[in-house]
Amino acid sequence: MRSVSGTPRGFGSPARTQILTVFVSSILLSSRTSAQTITNVKIDTTFFILGTLSDYMGRFQYVNEVNQVDRYFPYEKPLMRYLDSLVIKRFKIKLITDSLNTYSKDLAVILNSYFDKKGMLIESSFKSPEEINSYLAGRYYRYGEMIDNSVFKIQVANSPNHKTCGTLLKKSGCTNINYKYLRNIPAQFIYIFKPTNQLKAYFAVITNQKRTLDNSFDESMKSLLGVDGFNKMVTYREKEKRKTLKTFK
Repeated sequence: MRSVSGTPRGFGSPARTQILTVFVSSILLSSRTSAQTITNVKIDTTFFILGTLSDYMGRFQYVNEVNQVDRYFPYEKPLMRYLDSLVIKRFKIKLITDSLNTYSKDLAVILNSYFDKKGMLIESSFKSPEEINSYLAGRYYRYGEMIDNSVFKIQVANSPNHKTCGTLLKKSGCTNINYKYLRNIPAQFIYIFKPTNQLKAYFAVITNQKRTLDNSFDESMKSLLGVDGFNKMVTYREKEKRKTLKTFK
């Protein structure tokens, strides 16, 4: 069941947050017991989209500040379609798309108002748990991975805003957070963490969309590497998961 309330920032006055309310049935695990709980999850559409944005070298390094919403890799077509559907439903805006880019001057104005002139996310914009968790859900959707049911990872490349992710994980209530920096080309910023039950519920809302995006990535890798190369990649990925769990726990 979904309902929408409020007016998106930049549309109407007074400016209010547009909320997508989702009632999701999820399995929430505590240290003592496991129980099925109906959790009321309020996803703020604007902050969720902010979480999905690429900020490689900063928000405006490769994105036109005037009218571009974002840019994508070929395997991210499912992400583009899902965000397009959200924007139409919540903002009544039809995105203009080419093969790997989305455009809308009106939406760009809304999203860019959360960044300073250097393309850095303005952390003081986050006022509520719903906004924080919605942003982290967007980050997880595009850049995250579930290691197991209790351990998750968010990894971004050359992101000057990566520290915001760590700050918001702490604000969301996550107490077990490991940060890792890989001095690669491009540089990798990795956050491995145990989400709170509430944050896990936000992640659960986009389970199907996340699975579709991950499958698209795997298909693109299979096409690029061939079956044998892809199988080796999967084996390595699972090995890394086991290593992460061993060191994290």
